[in-house]
Amino acid sequence: MEFRFLLDGDSELPHIYSHDVIEREVIEVFSNAPMHLHGRDGSYLALGQTDSGRHLRVIYRRKEYGVFVITAYNLEGKALAAYRRRRHRKQQ
Repeated sequence: MEFRFLLDGDSELPHIYSHDVIEREVIEVFSNAPMHLHGRDGSYLALGQTDSGRHLRVIYRRKEYGVFVITAYNLEGKALAAYRRRRHRKQQ
């Protein structure tokens, strides 16, 4: 699967960098069986863990070539607790 990333207009670097996320971490989330949810305006959310154990929310769109990543950031607080509850229920 091919991954492409939204670039910031000013820096021309992937937008995920502004959230202290790197491309490898996004790919790891997709490799580690993330939870996929429908987002807004045709986007999707992938909630999951990196190989180092960091929990991320990745907002993306499906494209003919693979995945276009819009942004990604830490999953924290109530959102992280809800993710863990859903994962726990799914495993039972």
